[in-house]
Amino acid sequence: MRRTTRRGWLLGLCAGLALVSLGAQAEPPTHIRLTLEFRVYGGTAPIILADERGHFRAAGIEAKIDGGIGSGEAIRRVASGAYDFGIADVGTLVEFNARNGDASPKVVMLVFDTASHAIVSFKRAGIAKPADLAGRRLVTGQSDATARIFPSFARLVGLDLATVTVTPVDVRLRETMLLRGEADAAMGYDYTMLFNLLGQNVGLDQTAVIDFSDYGFAMYGNALIASRAMIEQQPATVRAVARAVARGWVDSIADPAAAIRAVAKLDPLTPVELEQKRLQYVIDHHIVTDATRAGGIGAYDPAKLAQTIRVIAEGFELPRRPAPDEIYDGRFLPDRADRMFR
Repeated sequence: MRRTTRRGWLLGLCAGLALVSLGAQAEPPTHIRLTLEFRVYGGTAPIILADERGHFRAAGIEAKIDGGIGSGEAIRRVASGAYDFGIADVGTLVEFNARNGDASPKVVMLVFDTASHAIVSFKRAGIAKPADLAGRRLVTGQSDATARIFPSFARLVGLDLATVTVTPVDVRLRETMLLRGEADAAMGYDYTMLFNLLGQNVGLDQTAVIDFSDYGFAMYGNALIASRAMIEQQPATVRAVARAVARGWVDSIADPAAAIRAVAKLDPLTPVELEQKRLQYVIDHHIVTDATRAGGIGAYDPAKLAQTIRVIAEGFELPRRPAPDEIYDGRFLPDRADRMFR
């Protein structure tokens, strides 16, 4: 009978471990590119936290996350194939889909249960309602979702667009122009503008806000979108990315400070206290609602999406009204346990 020596056993064990190692190396991570709708800051911190905590890597995904300059640009990036995933405004996606059909990305998980479109001014300007915008100067980011939706908003509230001067600028100049008196009001996401002004020592009590949701625009806000190619060719990857994003938000709700620390590691000049206040505002106003308390991040109401589509289609006078399943694909919604928060 052949006897196995200790040396032979060890050599066999090492060979086996080497084969296991080679097998692991044969399956490299899946690389994806994800574009944010705006820069890396408090409003986008949960995606950064998801990456830092390894939620992507746990699913075998290596994520390249880049800042953006607005939802319109984020949607174009994903539609072109330059990016696989993006964070973008649902209303802006409806308008893009109506004009681009099969080239349009789809929502694979809703994130903001309420939209954040708003017009911000100083109280002293006397702009308290949409009618007060007549004869005024508005400044907005060039690819900002609110700028894309504003014509729809104006038509539905009876505001003559010809009476309003809208100036698109680099989004970094928007609040600066308002502060300098070069514009009467600024248009964009409430949590972006209000806290950019707060960073310039403008108290929230000095500002006036026209919230689009107060005038029939009670819509979904930002969502995770995926390219048609990813949805069709790599559905498992789409599901894994949605789960990572959901877990990043759940972690951020539990510990907003951790999310801002993750951002500060990427940019040491991050004003930590300001960005934590911004993130908390987003959580309180757009993420944690009755619907998400019951159903978790990504809670979906078909009637609400239909309302979002109808309002955008009517306001933009779109050539067609997309069906809900052209906008949202619910097959990738993560398990409830991954989306629930305390």
